[in-house]
Amino acid sequence: MAIPIQPKDTQAGCSPVSSNCVIWQGPDIPCIELCRGDSISDVTYKIATELCTLLDQLNIANLDVSCFPPISPKPENIQDIIQFILNKLCEIQNITPVTPGLQNCGEAMSCLVPVPTCLQTTDALGNLIVETSIYNYAVLIGNALCSVINGEPVITNTLNTHTKQIETLNTAVFPAGGLTKSVKDSIVVPNSCLSASTNIPIVTFVSTLEDAFCELKSATGSATEITTAIGNECINLDTAPSLNNPTVPMGTLPGWVSSSSYANLSDAITNMWLTICDMRTAVQNIVENCCNPSCDSVDIFMDLSYTNPNLSLAFTGSAVGFSDCFASGMYVTITDAYGVSYTTQVSVIPNLGGAAQVIDLSLSLLNLYTDYTVKLDVCATDGTLTCNKCVTGTVENSALCPTMLYAADVTYIDYSFTNNISSPVTYIVECWNSLLTAIVTTDTIVNPAAGLVTGSLTGLTASTSYKIRVRVIIGSSIKDCDYTTVTTNP
Repeated sequence: MAIPIQPKDTQAGCSPVSSNCVIWQGPDIPCIELCRGDSISDVTYKIATELCTLLDQLNIANLDVSCFPPISPKPENIQDIIQFILNKLCEIQNITPVTPGLQNCGEAMSCLVPVPTCLQTTDALGNLIVETSIYNYAVLIGNALCSVINGEPVITNTLNTHTKQIETLNTAVFPAGGLTKSVKDSIVVPNSCLSASTNIPIVTFVSTLEDAFCELKSATGSATEITTAIGNECINLDTAPSLNNPTVPMGTLPGWVSSSSYANLSDAITNMWLTICDMRTAVQNIVENCCNPSCDSVDIFMDLSYTNPNLSLAFTGSAVGFSDCFASGMYVTITDAYGVSYTTQVSVIPNLGGAAQVIDLSLSLLNLYTDYTVKLDVCATDGTLTCNKCVTGTVENSALCPTMLYAADVTYIDYSFTNNISSPVTYIVECWNSLLTAIVTTDTIVNPAAGLVTGSLTGLTASTSYKIRVRVIIGSSIKDCDYTTVTTNP
């Protein structure tokens, strides 16, 4: 039922109609839940409700600004609050807000900005300028831009010059109609192993080079033919026994190129010569010894070296057709400076030209800090003939010389070392002048106990360099150790 409207409530000339009878014919408005077909009363109510909500939300009395210092002037409306917020944002960004109608140019231009590395300079005190005001920054950019503009003619001229030079060079090297005679004659090769002449025209040089290459190709064959020839090396030659010494594989000969690395003509020639030399030596042995076996065919040499406590014996020579008399090898006797001997057996003929045989002397009763005399009792047999010889050698033991420590003073020099040698042993510490022309003083230590030995060289001159050495005497054996330069204090 419509709500009665009194005539006094209407405007003149208007027919009074209830708002409930007027229908909204516009589109749906979802944000206020308004639908086409709603009455004007519903429309008015929903709009009024949303307006009240908005006014309530914009009421500054509902805003909490207590986190800020007292705001002056006091905000009267939402516009004042928004402006206050904008001012604070400007402060955070280090930007002074521009008052409408005023030009705060001076304040804004004084703001600092970082200077890029390429524009950084130093001030009068030598400090690097890494930031400056907007004004100075603008001047800096302007000056840099002017430098570029001022230099543009020079840059353009340089580019033009380079362009012309490139065009000239391009025309000379790659002319449309080929190289001109003048250009050909101007390009020369200073000298070449292919000609006795100098300043050879390029055309002549290329022709000579082609002729030489063709001759070389005809003499050596093509690359394919050379590769095929390289591949004709005997199969498993690395592990095949050498003819001169069957106990030594070809692959262990010095300089041999193993199959894993074998690749080119140089490798092939290297292995070819080593094979030829091995064959030649074997044939020479046959020529000298064939059908007439004798002990002259047994020619064995022994090289010695010692690294405490191991004595190494390397055997060379020849004994074609012979072997060691004993399965465990030939007998070796080692004697130290005290006359103590140690005998053992080593394999000799199977190791001629091969790896050294090592004897661990720590298993013997020998003194490990003396020189040694080594005797090899050669015994070789071919099953019918037995040959006996004696090969001897000596080994200088570097461990015989003690490690000396010196402490210099003004008129004397203290020394100390560790004695590792059992008695009897004598150490003579000699102090020579710097020219090694005279002994200044000596100190002798006879049969010291094992362990630390100390002493002094006295009667010396201040600020003077001396050369000191140790002589180690065991029986009739004398070992002179290296000199050490020591200078007394001022």
